[in-house]
Amino acid sequence: MYQRPTASLSSDDATRGRNVNDEGDAVVSEEAIVDRGLSHTPRVRRGYAETLLRNKTAVTAPLLVCLAVSLALVLVLTKPSYQSTTSLWTDAALPNTSTIVAGANGTSPSANYQQVLNELLSTDTFLVSVAKRTPLAPEVTDPASPEGRAALAGLAKAFSATTPGPQILAVTAKQPTPELAVAVARAVGNELIAQVRARLVQRDQALLSLDRRLLADDQKAVNAAQQSLAAYVLLHPARVASQPDTATNQLTATLAAAQTQLASAQNQYDQDVATASQANDASVLSVFDAPSPPVATGRMKKLVFAAAGGLLAGLLLSTGVLYLLSLADPLVRSEADVKGLLALRVIGAVDELPRLSDPRSAP
Repeated sequence: MYQRPTASLSSDDATRGRNVNDEGDAVVSEEAIVDRGLSHTPRVRRGYAETLLRNKTAVTAPLLVCLAVSLALVLVLTKPSYQSTTSLWTDAALPNTSTIVAGANGTSPSANYQQVLNELLSTDTFLVSVAKRTPLAPEVTDPASPEGRAALAGLAKAFSATTPGPQILAVTAKQPTPELAVAVARAVGNELIAQVRARLVQRDQALLSLDRRLLADDQKAVNAAQQSLAAYVLLHPARVASQPDTATNQLTATLAAAQTQLASAQNQYDQDVATASQANDASVLSVFDAPSPPVATGRMKKLVFAAAGGLLAGLLLSTGVLYLLSLADPLVRSEADVKGLLALRVIGAVDELPRLSDPRSAP
Protein backbone atom coordinates (compact mmCIF):
# COMPACT_ATOMS: atom_id res chain seq x y z
CA MET A 1 0.00 0.00 0.00
CA TYR A 2 1.41 3.44 -0.96
CA GLN A 3 1.43 6.21 1.69
CA ARG A 4 3.01 9.69 1.53
CA PRO A 5 4.88 11.17 4.51
CA THR A 6 2.64 12.38 7.38
CA ALA A 7 2.99 15.06 10.01
CA SER A 8 1.21 15.87 13.29
CA LEU A 9 -1.25 18.73 13.49
CA SER A 10 -2.86 20.53 16.36
CA SER A 11 -6.33 19.69 17.71
CA ASP A 12 -7.66 22.72 15.86
CA ASP A 13 -6.52 21.17 12.63
CA ALA A 14 -8.21 17.91 13.58
CA THR A 15 -11.49 19.60 14.21
CA ARG A 16 -11.35 21.14 10.75
CA GLY A 17 -12.00 17.81 9.07
CA ARG A 18 -8.42 16.48 8.99
CA ASN A 19 -7.70 12.75 9.57
CA VAL A 20 -6.78 11.78 13.11
CA ASN A 21 -4.69 8.76 14.08
CA ASP A 22 -5.33 6.37 16.97
CA GLU A 23 -3.48 8.57 19.45
CA GLY A 24 -5.51 11.58 18.53
CA ASP A 25 -2.88 13.30 16.43
CA ALA A 26 -3.98 14.72 13.15
CA VAL A 27 -2.48 13.21 10.00
CA VAL A 28 -2.11 15.24 6.84
CA SER A 29 -0.88 14.25 3.43
CA GLU A 30 2.07 15.92 1.68
CA GLU A 31 -0.31 17.75 -0.69
CA ALA A 32 -2.14 19.27 2.28
CA ILE A 33 1.10 20.35 3.90
CA VAL A 34 2.31 21.92 0.69
CA ASP A 35 -1.07 23.61 0.16
CA ARG A 36 -1.16 24.97 3.68
CA GLY A 37 2.51 26.00 3.58
CA LEU A 38 2.26 27.80 0.28
CA SER A 39 -0.97 29.55 1.15
CA HIS A 40 -0.04 30.76 4.64
CA THR A 41 3.77 30.93 4.92
CA PRO A 42 6.67 32.10 2.72
CA ARG A 43 8.68 29.60 0.77
CA VAL A 44 11.87 28.22 2.24
CA ARG A 45 15.00 28.77 0.15
CA ARG A 46 16.61 25.52 -0.89
CA GLY A 47 20.32 24.83 -0.42
CA TYR A 48 22.31 25.66 -3.55
CA ALA A 49 24.04 22.29 -3.54
CA GLU A 50 20.70 20.47 -3.36
CA THR A 51 19.23 22.62 -6.13
CA LEU A 52 22.32 22.08 -8.30
CA LEU A 53 22.14 18.31 -7.89
CA ARG A 54 18.46 18.29 -8.84
CA ASN A 55 18.86 20.70 -11.79
CA LYS A 56 22.26 19.92 -13.27
CA THR A 57 21.22 20.48 -16.86
CA ALA A 58 19.40 23.75 -16.26
CA VAL A 59 22.29 25.20 -14.26
CA THR A 60 25.20 24.07 -16.44
CA ALA A 61 23.51 24.76 -19.79
CA PRO A 62 24.02 28.59 -19.66
CA LEU A 63 27.70 28.10 -18.89
CA LEU A 64 28.23 25.79 -21.85
CA VAL A 65 26.12 27.92 -24.19
CA CYS A 66 28.02 31.13 -23.35
CA LEU A 67 31.35 29.38 -23.86
CA ALA A 68 30.26 27.91 -27.19
CA VAL A 69 28.82 31.22 -28.42
CA SER A 70 31.95 33.22 -27.51
CA LEU A 71 34.26 30.76 -29.25
CA ALA A 72 31.98 30.60 -32.28
CA LEU A 73 31.94 34.40 -32.58
CA VAL A 74 35.74 34.53 -32.54
CA LEU A 75 36.02 31.78 -35.15
CA VAL A 76 33.41 33.34 -37.43
CA LEU A 77 34.15 37.04 -37.05
CA THR A 78 37.93 36.97 -36.58
CA LYS A 79 40.06 36.19 -39.59
CA PRO A 80 43.40 34.47 -38.98
CA SER A 81 46.57 36.41 -39.73
CA TYR A 82 49.84 35.05 -41.11
CA GLN A 83 53.37 36.37 -40.67
CA SER A 84 56.51 35.92 -42.74
CA THR A 85 60.03 37.14 -41.93
CA THR A 86 62.87 38.16 -44.23
CA SER A 87 66.45 38.81 -43.08
CA LEU A 88 68.82 41.44 -44.48
CA TRP A 89 72.60 41.57 -44.22
CA THR A 90 74.10 44.85 -43.05
CA ASP A 91 77.69 46.03 -42.63
CA ALA A 92 79.76 49.18 -42.40
CA ALA A 93 80.48 50.86 -45.72
CA LEU A 94 84.00 51.03 -47.12
CA PRO A 95 86.61 52.24 -46.35
CA ASN A 96 85.52 51.52 -42.76
CA THR A 97 86.57 48.20 -41.26
CA SER A 98 83.91 45.52 -41.45
CA THR A 99 82.03 44.96 -38.20
CA ILE A 100 82.38 41.22 -38.76
CA VAL A 101 86.08 41.42 -37.88
CA ALA A 102 86.32 44.53 -35.74
CA GLY A 103 82.94 44.30 -34.04
CA ALA A 104 80.35 47.06 -33.79
CA ASN A 105 81.64 50.30 -32.32
CA GLY A 106 78.69 52.28 -31.02
CA THR A 107 75.53 51.62 -32.96
CA SER A 108 75.60 48.47 -35.09
CA PRO A 109 74.77 48.53 -38.83
CA SER A 110 71.63 46.47 -38.24
CA ALA A 111 70.39 48.95 -35.63
CA ASN A 112 71.09 51.83 -38.04
CA TYR A 113 69.07 50.23 -40.80
CA GLN A 114 66.33 49.31 -38.33
CA GLN A 115 65.98 52.99 -37.54
CA VAL A 116 66.00 53.84 -41.23
CA LEU A 117 63.24 51.30 -41.89
CA ASN A 118 61.08 52.63 -39.05
CA GLU A 119 61.47 56.14 -40.44
CA LEU A 120 60.56 55.01 -43.95
CA LEU A 121 57.47 53.18 -42.68
CA SER A 122 56.13 56.53 -41.50
CA THR A 123 56.12 57.91 -45.07
CA ASP A 124 53.45 57.39 -47.72
CA THR A 125 56.02 57.21 -50.53
CA PHE A 126 57.73 54.15 -49.07
CA LEU A 127 54.46 52.41 -48.20
CA VAL A 128 53.04 53.01 -51.67
CA SER A 129 56.22 51.61 -53.24
CA VAL A 130 55.98 48.52 -51.05
CA ALA A 131 52.30 48.04 -51.87
CA LYS A 132 52.95 48.30 -55.60
CA ARG A 133 55.28 45.30 -55.34
CA THR A 134 52.42 43.19 -53.91
CA PRO A 135 48.80 42.28 -54.69
CA LEU A 136 47.86 45.34 -52.61
CA ALA A 137 48.72 47.62 -55.55
CA PRO A 138 45.07 48.21 -56.63
CA GLU A 139 44.22 49.47 -53.15
CA VAL A 140 46.79 52.29 -53.29
CA THR A 141 46.05 53.54 -56.79
CA ASP A 142 44.83 56.75 -55.16
CA PRO A 143 46.71 57.10 -51.85
CA ALA A 144 44.72 60.22 -50.97
CA SER A 145 41.34 58.45 -51.10
CA PRO A 146 39.78 56.99 -47.93
CA GLU A 147 40.42 53.48 -49.23
CA GLY A 148 44.03 54.32 -50.01
CA ARG A 149 44.61 55.93 -46.61
CA ALA A 150 43.13 52.90 -44.86
CA ALA A 151 45.31 50.53 -46.88
CA LEU A 152 48.47 52.50 -46.10
CA ALA A 153 47.60 52.74 -42.40
CA GLY A 154 47.07 48.98 -42.22
CA LEU A 155 50.29 48.33 -44.09
CA ALA A 156 52.31 50.58 -41.77
CA LYS A 157 51.13 48.54 -38.75
CA ALA A 158 51.92 45.21 -40.40
CA PHE A 159 55.70 45.36 -39.93
CA SER A 160 58.05 44.77 -37.07
CA ALA A 161 61.86 44.87 -37.23
CA THR A 162 64.30 43.16 -34.88
CA THR A 163 68.10 42.93 -34.74
CA PRO A 164 69.31 39.46 -33.70
CA GLY A 165 72.88 40.76 -34.00
CA PRO A 166 75.01 43.61 -35.35
CA GLN A 167 74.74 42.35 -38.93
CA ILE A 168 71.26 40.80 -39.28
CA LEU A 169 68.08 42.83 -39.59
CA ALA A 170 64.91 40.69 -39.43
CA VAL A 171 61.72 42.21 -40.84
CA THR A 172 58.38 40.48 -40.14
CA ALA A 173 55.19 41.18 -42.08
CA LYS A 174 51.74 40.16 -40.83
CA GLN A 175 48.88 39.81 -43.33
CA PRO A 176 45.48 38.07 -43.52
CA THR A 177 46.60 35.44 -46.06
CA PRO A 178 49.78 33.33 -46.31
CA GLU A 179 50.53 34.43 -49.88
CA LEU A 180 50.16 38.11 -49.02
CA ALA A 181 52.37 37.77 -45.94
CA VAL A 182 55.22 36.35 -48.04
CA ALA A 183 54.74 38.94 -50.79
CA VAL A 184 54.75 41.86 -48.36
CA ALA A 185 57.80 40.56 -46.48
CA ARG A 186 59.70 40.20 -49.76
CA ALA A 187 58.53 43.61 -50.96
CA VAL A 188 59.59 45.51 -47.84
CA GLY A 189 63.09 44.01 -47.94
CA ASN A 190 63.59 44.78 -51.62
CA GLU A 191 62.12 48.26 -51.30
CA LEU A 192 64.34 49.09 -48.33
CA ILE A 193 67.41 48.11 -50.34
CA ALA A 194 66.19 50.09 -53.35
CA GLN A 195 65.41 53.19 -51.30
CA VAL A 196 68.74 53.12 -49.45
CA ARG A 197 70.70 52.66 -52.66
CA ALA A 198 68.73 55.40 -54.42
CA ARG A 199 69.36 57.81 -51.55
CA LEU A 200 73.06 56.92 -51.51
CA VAL A 201 73.37 57.42 -55.27
CA GLN A 202 71.58 60.74 -55.02
CA ARG A 203 73.80 61.81 -52.15
CA ASP A 204 76.97 60.68 -53.93
CA GLN A 205 76.01 62.53 -57.08
CA ALA A 206 75.39 65.70 -55.09
CA LEU A 207 78.72 65.24 -53.30
CA LEU A 208 80.62 64.71 -56.56
CA SER A 209 78.95 67.76 -58.03
CA LEU A 210 80.14 69.78 -55.04
CA ASP A 211 83.66 68.35 -55.38
CA ARG A 212 83.80 69.33 -59.04
CA ARG A 213 82.75 72.88 -58.23
CA LEU A 214 85.42 73.10 -55.54
CA LEU A 215 88.01 71.72 -57.95
CA ALA A 216 87.06 74.29 -60.53
CA ASP A 217 87.29 77.08 -57.96
CA ASP A 218 90.68 75.84 -56.74
CA GLN A 219 91.95 75.52 -60.29
CA LYS A 220 90.88 79.10 -60.96
CA ALA A 221 92.75 80.21 -57.84
CA VAL A 222 95.94 78.44 -59.05
CA ASN A 223 95.62 79.97 -62.49
CA ALA A 224 95.12 83.41 -61.01
CA ALA A 225 98.12 82.99 -58.73
CA GLN A 226 100.27 81.84 -61.64
CA GLN A 227 99.17 84.75 -63.77
CA SER A 228 99.85 87.23 -61.00
CA LEU A 229 103.34 85.85 -60.42
CA ALA A 230 104.13 85.73 -64.12
CA ALA A 231 102.95 89.32 -64.61
CA TYR A 232 105.06 90.57 -61.70
CA VAL A 233 108.16 88.78 -62.98
CA LEU A 234 107.54 90.24 -66.42
CA LEU A 235 107.34 93.75 -65.02
CA HIS A 236 110.31 93.40 -62.61
CA PRO A 237 112.79 90.99 -64.21
CA ALA A 238 115.82 92.61 -62.57
CA ARG A 239 114.48 92.25 -59.05
CA VAL A 240 113.53 88.66 -59.53
CA ALA A 241 116.83 87.80 -61.17
CA SER A 242 119.01 89.36 -58.46
CA GLN A 243 117.08 88.69 -55.27
CA PRO A 244 113.36 87.81 -54.91
CA ASP A 245 111.70 90.65 -53.13
CA THR A 246 108.79 90.60 -50.70
CA ALA A 247 106.15 90.83 -53.40
CA THR A 248 107.64 87.91 -55.28
CA ASN A 249 107.69 85.81 -52.13
CA GLN A 250 104.03 86.64 -51.38
CA LEU A 251 102.95 85.76 -54.90
CA THR A 252 104.93 82.53 -54.77
CA ALA A 253 103.36 81.61 -51.39
CA THR A 254 99.88 82.35 -52.72
CA LEU A 255 100.53 80.10 -55.71
CA ALA A 256 101.82 77.31 -53.47
CA ALA A 257 98.76 77.52 -51.18
CA ALA A 258 96.43 77.44 -54.17
CA GLN A 259 98.21 74.41 -55.58
CA THR A 260 98.01 72.65 -52.19
CA GLN A 261 94.30 73.37 -51.97
CA LEU A 262 93.82 72.09 -55.50
CA ALA A 263 95.70 68.87 -54.68
CA SER A 264 93.57 68.36 -51.54
CA ALA A 265 90.38 68.93 -53.49
CA GLN A 266 91.53 66.47 -56.14
CA ASN A 267 92.22 63.82 -53.48
CA GLN A 268 88.80 64.38 -51.93
CA TYR A 269 87.18 64.09 -55.33
CA ASP A 270 89.00 60.81 -56.01
CA GLN A 271 87.86 59.41 -52.64
CA ASP A 272 84.27 60.44 -53.23
CA VAL A 273 84.33 58.82 -56.66
CA ALA A 274 85.55 55.57 -55.08
CA THR A 275 82.87 55.75 -52.38
CA ALA A 276 80.15 56.53 -54.90
CA SER A 277 80.90 53.29 -56.70
CA GLN A 278 79.86 51.39 -53.52
CA ALA A 279 76.23 52.52 -53.62
CA ASN A 280 75.24 49.17 -55.14
CA ASP A 281 77.64 47.17 -52.98
CA ALA A 282 75.74 44.07 -51.80
CA SER A 283 78.11 43.64 -48.86
CA VAL A 284 76.62 46.74 -47.22
CA LEU A 285 72.90 45.88 -47.52
CA SER A 286 71.36 42.82 -49.16
CA VAL A 287 68.74 40.13 -48.64
CA PHE A 288 70.21 37.34 -46.55
CA ASP A 289 67.16 35.08 -46.10
CA ALA A 290 64.17 34.88 -48.39
CA PRO A 291 60.78 35.29 -46.65
CA SER A 292 60.07 32.39 -44.34
CA PRO A 293 57.03 30.14 -44.78
CA PRO A 294 53.97 31.93 -43.34
CA VAL A 295 52.86 31.03 -39.83
CA ALA A 296 49.32 31.57 -38.56
CA THR A 297 49.25 33.89 -35.53
CA GLY A 298 46.92 36.07 -33.53
CA ARG A 299 43.88 33.79 -33.30
CA MET A 300 44.92 31.71 -30.31
CA LYS A 301 45.15 34.72 -28.00
CA LYS A 302 41.69 35.87 -29.05
CA LEU A 303 40.30 32.38 -28.48
CA VAL A 304 41.76 32.31 -24.98
CA PHE A 305 40.26 35.68 -24.11
CA ALA A 306 36.92 34.68 -25.65
CA ALA A 307 36.86 31.44 -23.68
CA ALA A 308 37.62 33.31 -20.44
CA GLY A 309 34.90 35.84 -21.17
CA GLY A 310 32.39 33.16 -22.11
CA LEU A 311 33.13 31.18 -18.95
CA LEU A 312 32.72 34.28 -16.80
CA ALA A 313 29.43 35.26 -18.45
CA GLY A 314 28.16 31.67 -18.28
CA LEU A 315 29.16 31.38 -14.63
CA LEU A 316 27.24 34.54 -13.76
CA LEU A 317 24.21 33.37 -15.71
CA SER A 318 24.33 29.87 -14.19
CA THR A 319 24.59 31.39 -10.71
CA GLY A 320 21.48 33.45 -11.41
CA VAL A 321 19.62 30.40 -12.67
CA LEU A 322 20.67 28.41 -9.60
CA TYR A 323 19.45 31.19 -7.31
CA LEU A 324 16.08 31.43 -9.05
CA LEU A 325 15.60 27.67 -9.02
CA SER A 326 16.33 27.53 -5.31
CA LEU A 327 13.63 30.13 -4.71
CA ALA A 328 11.08 28.61 -7.08
CA ASP A 329 11.16 25.06 -5.66
CA PRO A 330 7.79 24.56 -3.78
CA LEU A 331 8.10 20.86 -2.91
CA VAL A 332 8.33 19.48 0.63
CA ARG A 333 11.12 16.93 0.67
CA SER A 334 12.17 16.60 4.31
CA GLU A 335 11.03 16.95 7.93
CA ALA A 336 12.93 20.24 8.06
CA ASP A 337 10.70 21.60 5.29
CA VAL A 338 7.58 20.71 7.30
CA LYS A 339 8.93 22.34 10.44
CA GLY A 340 10.02 25.41 8.49
CA LEU A 341 6.75 25.85 6.64
CA LEU A 342 4.20 24.90 9.33
CA ALA A 343 6.13 25.00 12.61
CA LEU A 344 4.67 21.57 13.53
CA ARG A 345 6.14 18.53 15.24
CA VAL A 346 6.67 15.65 12.86
CA ILE A 347 5.61 12.28 14.21
CA GLY A 348 7.22 10.28 11.44
CA ALA A 349 7.70 9.93 7.72
CA VAL A 350 7.22 7.05 5.32
CA ASP A 351 9.39 7.01 2.21
CA GLU A 352 7.68 6.86 -1.14
CA LEU A 353 7.38 3.31 -2.38
CA PRO A 354 7.86 2.47 -6.04
CA ARG A 355 4.64 2.33 -7.98
CA LEU A 356 3.58 -1.00 -9.37
CA SER A 357 2.59 -1.20 -13.02
CA ASP A 358 -0.47 -3.27 -12.11
CA PRO A 359 -1.94 -2.72 -8.62
CA ARG A 360 -3.63 -6.10 -8.80
CA SER A 361 -0.29 -7.83 -9.03
CA ALA A 362 0.80 -6.45 -5.65
CA PRO A 363 1.14 -9.14 -2.91
